[in-house]
Amino acid sequence: MSPDEVLGLTEAARRLGLGGANSVASLIKHGDLRYVRGTYEPNPRKQGRVLVADVDRELKRGRGARTGG
Repeated sequence: MSPDEVLGLTEAARRLGLGGANSVASLIKHGDLRYVRGTYEPNPRKQGRVLVADVDRELKRGRGARTGG
């Protein structure tokens, strides 16, 4: 998986218009976004990523700026 294909949780939240990484984690938990590890990131605490394609799909579904997951 290349860095261009994934986003950090905070960036995904920003693009979706959500409050933060916890909101994205909720979408991951409910199966709306797939969680992947960005092993190229040296800090293990910052390796959590979601697929750009999944974020784009959620935006097309109207998820952007919606709250409450």
